[in-house]
Amino acid sequence: MVSQDRRVSVKEKSTLTWLRKVTKKYRSFVVLLVIFEIIVSGLGVCYALVMKQMVDRAVAKDSHGFVMGMIGFGLLVLSQLAIRIITRQVSEYTRSSMENTLKQEMFYSLLTKDYGSVSLKHSEEWMNRLTSDTVVCADGMTDILPGFLGMLIRLVGSMVLILYLQPGLAVIMIPGGILFLVITVVLRKPLKRFHKDVQEKDGKVRMYLQERISSMLVVRVFGAENIAVEQAADTMELHKSSRMRKAWISNICNSGFSLVINGMYLLGIGFCGYGIIHGNVTFGTLTAMIQLIGQLQSPLAGLGGYVPRYYTMIASAERLMEVEQYEDIEESERRSIEEIRKLYAEQIREITFHQVSFRYPGKADTGSSTVREGDVVAANGADTDIAEHKRDVLQNVSFSIKKSDFVAVTGTSGCGKSTMLKLLMGIYRPQTGTISVILNNGTSIAIENMNRLFAYVPQGNFLMGGSIRDVITFGKSKVDGTADCPKTDSVDRNHADRNDMDPDEKLKRAVHLACADFVYDLPMQLDTILGEKGAGLSEGQMQRIAIARALYADRPVLILDESTSALDQQTERRLLDNLKQLTDKTVLFVSHRLPALEICSKQLHFEEGITLDHSFRP
Repeated sequence: MVSQDRRVSVKEKSTLTWLRKVTKKYRSFVVLLVIFEIIVSGLGVCYALVMKQMVDRAVAKDSHGFVMGMIGFGLLVLSQLAIRIITRQVSEYTRSSMENTLKQEMFYSLLTKDYGSVSLKHSEEWMNRLTSDTVVCADGMTDILPGFLGMLIRLVGSMVLILYLQPGLAVIMIPGGILFLVITVVLRKPLKRFHKDVQEKDGKVRMYLQERISSMLVVRVFGAENIAVEQAADTMELHKSSRMRKAWISNICNSGFSLVINGMYLLGIGFCGYGIIHGNVTFGTLTAMIQLIGQLQSPLAGLGGYVPRYYTMIASAERLMEVEQYEDIEESERRSIEEIRKLYAEQIREITFHQVSFRYPGKADTGSSTVREGDVVAANGADTDIAEHKRDVLQNVSFSIKKSDFVAVTGTSGCGKSTMLKLLMGIYRPQTGTISVILNNGTSIAIENMNRLFAYVPQGNFLMGGSIRDVITFGKSKVDGTADCPKTDSVDRNHADRNDMDPDEKLKRAVHLACADFVYDLPMQLDTILGEKGAGLSEGQMQRIAIARALYADRPVLILDESTSALDQQTERRLLDNLKQLTDKTVLFVSHRLPALEICSKQLHFEEGITLDHSFRP
């Protein structure tokens, strides 16, 4: 038990260290908030003394003393109000800045950590952490320390004055304070556990709703509306049950604190009333006692709230830290796109797979060599738990792709084609074997250091929302709008990948080569806003926009994964003719359509994760 508590303590300390490290830029603002809270708390305690003097002067009919007390009280109120105004502004700035920093830190980790590990969790679970846990942590880092120290000053100051005015209360207050600390320590673990459970259940609700909303068409076509609603209700009920468990323990805490406060009021008024009866306590002292107990009410209730807030912050921070435990993608040897282009033009000879085997994480090897259709779903980044991979998706695969080859990648559905492409691009790492770029002098470079070598058109296109211009350029194009010109056939295809051309011209060329000239017939042309996942375009139009995006990126190796499946024969032929003119590029097609196969110089055929044929076509 002691060992377990020690492990919890070490983990908690490491979590706090991580939070301080991530938010250290705003540490000075937190210190400023601490100072403000201490001043405000000190002024609050002074209220009781000023009110005592005012009442005693009024009872003694001392007009001058009463007026001076009123002036002093007014100055205290104005000072506290002014500091509160500044505190709220500084607090909101600090909170929003920390929240953005935490979101940026996690978003960067999601984009740069090992893709296989990141994709094991549902995207909506990551969204839940980005939008919910970051808020919890930012609120905690901004409010807990300043609020706690301010409450502590108010608590200690009020208790000192109460004991000064009525020393007999010490017999009750000191044991009560010790009991409060004991209860706080006992409750920390369940509070943290319940918060984590609520966050996880909330993530599952978001996942379910997001999947059904994004697949709304399928749900309606299959008449599964009622089933979807019932399953959503079941998921929400689990979330509600988790919330109620957390609310139960919070309710116990709040009720206990309320009992303590009301008991203190009873004792304070009782002691002072008894003193007034016997003539050894003034009405001013009674007023001060009531004010001081009121000052205690806020700290005790606040401390009761800070305890669960602290542990919910720790729990949320641990959820944010999880992604940082994934394997880093080495950046030290990564080359810039300019270096990649120069290397490709002058030195690269071929790309090789040598005895490469790969399986998805967490799957046991039980001896079966079959890779089912579900494996393709996992390969494309969905929930890999759907597929129970029994053996390697790819098994001892070896082949080479020479510079400027046009390669057809074929095979039955689920045989590992898309997985091979992700390995080729360095997205996944093989369990065994090597994937390398071979230079003319025989030197090899690990493929993970050459990620900018590739432009990729995935199955499903993965178009993001925004204008067509921004979708194609990833927002990098700063063109002035002259790209919105009529369609033309005069594009110089052989120089369509020149990097020194004007961004406007480069965008026009990419659109034309992808046979996406239809954009100029749209009312807003390239500034037409697309909905989620390219909503507003047909499947064939989305494929062409995705190809234009890849061409605009101007990478030496172009990969198209079933990227012409929705095109009519005439458009597909025009597109393939355009691509064939890019003689300095290496192109890989995953396709079973004859026009795509006809322009290829080489074929890689996969069957159950094994390369059966990589012969050159005549």
